Amino acid sequence: TEDLELGLLLASAGQAPLFCPAAQVRSVFPLTAAAARSQRQRWEHGHLAILIRRLCPLMGRALAQRNRDLLALSLDAAVPPTVLLGLLTLVATLINGAGALLGAGAAAFLLGVATITMLVAALLLAWNARGRDLITASGIRAIGPYLATKAGIYARAFAADKKWVRTKRGRGQE
Repeated sequence: TEDLELGLLLASAGQAPLFCPAAQVRSVFPLTAAAARSQRQRWEHGHLAILIRRLCPLMGRALAQRNRDLLALSLDAAVPPTVLLGLLTLVATLINGAGALLGAGAAAFLLGVATITMLVAALLLAWNARGRDLITASGIRAIGPYLATKAGIYARAFAADKKWVRTKRGRGQE
């Protein structure tokens, strides 16, 4: 999250980050499942905070200054994580479906169904082309619990009591 924000701020200052294929990043990752969940929650909440607080002003600045780098980075950052995008689309489609049943018309509901269908198709095509070694067919069964965990993370993002908790890491680093 800090990297995302730093990249946006650098682009805003006219110094957009550049890709460096020779760069290497080394890090100590959490060793326990609980620590990994805590880290993931911090990342997800941080990304959402940037989406909510920073992107509209930065996009406005990019347009006003005709800063293509900042606009490109802002648009890239504006795309929510895939799971959140899917969950939001599903919720909107269900709301529109209820509206259609109450007589509001079916166009929005059908658009939502088409969007969900295309999202699922794109994910399956990407999995088939590049993800089969990472997620086996039997591993697909874990998607339901994974989505439930992610939904909980996103629900907590909007909770009133949010405080930063440092993730415990391996090798004695805290």
